Amino acid sequence: MNVESCPIDDIQIPDRFGTFDPSRAAALAESVKLLGIRTPISLRLAPEMTVDGEAFSDVPVLVAGRHRLEAAKILGMTDIDVIVLYGATEDECRLRETALHQDRQHFQGSQTSGR
Repeated sequence: MNVESCPIDDIQIPDRFGTFDPSRAAALAESVKLLGIRTPISLRLAPEMTVDGEAFSDVPVLVAGRHRLEAAKILGMTDIDVIVLYGATEDECRLRETALHQDRQHFQGSQTSGR
């Protein structure tokens, strides 16, 4: 997978996207300010999508990395490193998002339980 750059304002966030914690994004922004974004966000390209009443093709849609994206916005960044999941369907991306969320919960649980 190649890392590419994408204009932040072009990225669409699906309605179904998981919970967003503004305080987590703000804390992450402090880290990004010092270290940069170390892991690119993941996107898929929607073949067709209506944005603000206008039809577009190949629209970048967020798959993973909402807090990183919001941290970049807080810092006034205009572009962000992305991995584009070319050819991935919306259902495949939803499964990927669910798996990442479960992995994160498991990791955070093991961190707090002392394992």
